[in-house]
Amino acid sequence: GTWTLTNAGNAVATLGNVTAPVFALTDSTNLAVNGTLAAATSAVISDAGALTIPGAINAGAAGLTANSVGIAGSVNAGTVNLNATTGALNETGALIAGTLTGSAATSASLTGTNQIATLGNFSAGTSLVLNDGVDLLIGGTVTAPNIAIAAPASQVSLGDGAAIVTGGSARPP
Repeated sequence: GTWTLTNAGNAVATLGNVTAPVFALTDSTNLAVNGTLAAATSAVISDAGALTIPGAINAGAAGLTANSVGIAGSVNAGTVNLNATTGALNETGALIAGTLTGSAATSASLTGTNQIATLGNFSAGTSLVLNDGVDLLIGGTVTAPNIAIAAPASQVSLGDGAAIVTGGSARPP
């Protein structure tokens, strides 16, 4: 059945293997997802500390919010929303998403073995680095002072209404 653990006083340090149609966890301390979290519909984790994922999250939709987020394992979902509220997003594992959205207070470094079809609204305080292994559609507003998107063997497209906003001076028309 559904797991709903949304009491702000939860203090879970390690999450092992969990299978549920819907999973929601609010946590007050650093959390490591060491096992496999399988949630057919959605997996939502809101953490007041650092969230690390050396294991795997497989879900229809994944929403991961913490002070900082580190993904050395994998996140695989139709839609993924990543948010680092006071620190960085650092992904060196695998990020597989139909649509990726999110934000990082400082940097977002998504340099693992990624398969992201659409990059929606995404912002980073200092820099955004994204490596992708499939065709990528930038479909929202991407904002950071420094942006580097690499898909060496694939096509990167800018969708209708999408925007890339960086620091510096605007070019003349």
